[in-house]
Amino acid sequence: MSEKIYDNRLPIRETLRDMSVDDIVVFPAEKTSVLRATASNVGLEMGREYKTRTNREERVVRVVRTA
Repeated sequence: MSEKIYDNRLPIRETLRDMSVDDIVVFPAEKTSVLRATASNVGLEMGREYKTRTNREERVVRVVRTA
């Protein structure tokens, strides 16, 4: 399991597509709405599962690819 910080230069969709099972990517909290919608769409299109967890204190959202 590896944890990476989101690179703002890359599209969210591309970042999610490049994730392997058990990878974690940390996004800024400001991306929450578009991030959750994109994770849902990419998961449906590619037959994958993603879980998101918000940390309000750190102001980040962690995305884990679970399948």
